[in-house]
Amino acid sequence: GYPPEKVDVATGKASGYGNSGFSAALLPFLAGSDAQAVQRQRVKDNPLGGDAYYSYVLTLFGQGWDQQRFRFNLKGELLPHWDSSTCASTATSH
Repeated sequence: GYPPEKVDVATGKASGYGNSGFSAALLPFLAGSDAQAVQRQRVKDNPLGGDAYYSYVLTLFGQGWDQQRFRFNLKGELLPHWDSSTCASTATSH
């Protein structure tokens, strides 16, 4: 299915269909489910147009997490892949 474009926070009623940026933003939430594979394929099959800044940001977040380019720790701090202990030890050994 498609994620909704809008949700009324007072009633929970969803309307419209979100573009592939919305699908990408759901990837972390859907981790390990069959729905994740469906949304991942939707992102792949439906590239965004050049005027879709907000959707590009959603896609950057969703795909970045899905491709393990970053995580968040329990304090909500960003943990980029290049800052892992393996990368840090490699960088300091030169």
